[in-house]
Amino acid sequence: MRRFRKSLTTAVLTALWVGSTAGWASAGSVSAPSGPLPGTADRLAADSPGQELPDPTTAAPAEVAAFFGDRPPRRTRPDGSSR
Repeated sequence: MRRFRKSLTTAVLTALWVGSTAGWASAGSVSAPSGPLPGTADRLAADSPGQELPDPTTAAPAEVAAFFGDRPPRRTRPDGSSR
């Protein structure tokens, strides 16, 4: 009888623990943002020396790669590492 009571108590406590955390975990869901990301208009309005920035909503991957491929090499820090 003692083993049955211990198993039953464990099962009930486990069910309560799982039930109490399931609601907490599902209540914090956040939907993904839709539309242009914050700062997109500022980035498009920024001036890039000699090149027009690709539009992040319509640019093809090849267009973005071409934009960054023509950029000058990154500057390095005095210790030789890059940012």
